[in-house]
Amino acid sequence: MHFINEEDSKSVSDWIIKNLDWIKDQPDSTPSGHKGVLHGLFDINQPYMQDVLEKVDFPFESMERIDKEMKSFYKIPEDSMFGTLGWMFVYAEEGYTCKWHKDSCDCDEDGMTHIRLNVLISKPEEGGNPLWRDEEGKEWTQEVSKNESWISLSGKYEHSTTTTKGKTPRILLSLGYNVSKKLVE
Repeated sequence: MHFINEEDSKSVSDWIIKNLDWIKDQPDSTPSGHKGVLHGLFDINQPYMQDVLEKVDFPFESMERIDKEMKSFYKIPEDSMFGTLGWMFVYAEEGYTCKWHKDSCDCDEDGMTHIRLNVLISKPEEGGNPLWRDEEGKEWTQEVSKNESWISLSGKYEHSTTTTKGKTPRILLSLGYNVSKKLVE
């Protein structure tokens, strides 16, 4: 079990709540079939994206510490390439349930897969937990606490969430990488 630093979590969560209208105004922030607000930062290392985020006081240092901490815990190589949507924020209120889906892999090489390092930096009073479905159709729920990280084999298993209930929003921080299948088998 791994929990991220509370100060960094709060910094990012506060930024998302403060900038929710800005996030909603970004292209593709509400993808088809998705009831929450989603924002992916695939090109976070590009100067133009850093300039855009600096204008809205993005908490770069907190995000970088969270990223480094989770990569270290899950033994993800530092030089791993961002996967689909890169760093992603998902904000959802009461009644939200993520649709069942499996992430596509934008990997250029055979032997690679897409994973996401996830953490709920805000957890509703009830629900919001990850749901999984394997190749045989068996489903299970993974109970997680606020700031408890988990690795999602999102390119291998279909996944969803339990329904969000309560006044506290569900805020997922999800860091996507393409890694060797051998690393996560």
